[in-house]
Amino acid sequence: MDTITDGYSIAIFERADFEHAKEVIEGFEQWASYEDYLCERDGRLLGLAFAGQNARLAPVSIDGFLVWSRSVGAPAIASRLDAFAAQAEP
Repeated sequence: MDTITDGYSIAIFERADFEHAKEVIEGFEQWASYEDYLCERDGRLLGLAFAGQNARLAPVSIDGFLVWSRSVGAPAIASRLDAFAAQAEP
């Protein structure tokens, strides 16, 4: 689940992390460019907001995501990024 107590966290990488993610995280091949990735993340945010949900973009690091994936024994796949963002929120 990618929710936190008061809404949804939508993980977002910086450009440099995105380029690295394309090499090491399954599922990142679905985005041809960083701009496509940002559009999808923004679209998810807007979709949740239009549905009346509280959502926010949550900047995360690829290193943190990879460490978290190993620590929970789960593969590092793009579909788990929002769950990581929810756990990483302060």
